Amino acid sequence: TAAASVKETDNLKFVPASVSVKVGDIVDFTNGGIIPHNVTFPYAGTGSPTMKRGNFFLVKFTSPGTYPYVCTLHFSGMLGTITVR
Repeated sequence: TAAASVKETDNLKFVPASVSVKVGDIVDFTNGGIIPHNVTFPYAGTGSPTMKRGNFFLVKFTSPGTYPYVCTLHFSGMLGTITVR
């Protein structure tokens, strides 16, 4: 079960863009719109494939830190951070 959920929207935003979780928690990224999106963690070297409406990508965070993420298809505003404590 995910500790937090982030939706990718048709207005090119992650909602919410910033999330705080604990070490070991899972975050669920779900495409809630009709426009394809992805989620990429550039400094961690991981990310999802392109996701269509309803597709999701689960990420488990195993180390504390701040993890920025982006949609590489829509850089304009589609970014956020996960803070792991």
